[in-house]
Amino acid sequence: MVTLQELGIISGLMAFFLTWIILPLVKSNAPAQEQMRSMQLSVDKLAGAVEKLCQEVAENNEELAGNKEQLHTLFVNTGKLERRMDNLEARCINCPARHNN
Repeated sequence: MVTLQELGIISGLMAFFLTWIILPLVKSNAPAQEQMRSMQLSVDKLAGAVEKLCQEVAENNEELAGNKEQLHTLFVNTGKLERRMDNLEARCINCPARHNN
């Protein structure tokens, strides 16, 4: 059986242990956890921003591909018109362009 004096010593040691060892450890982890939450929020924001930028780049690539196709079509049509104009100039007797060649 534990005497009153032994119980007092044990409770004193437990109080010391809780006050000077356990509580500082728990309190020191709280700021670290808060920093981890803050870092996680920052990482989540960055991930969202990167995802948005990737989506914008994909949309720009699609638009660029469409513009390239339109430009190619315009060059083809311009070439056709130039050939038709050359044909007309060749057939026109009074065309000033015919005499410049």
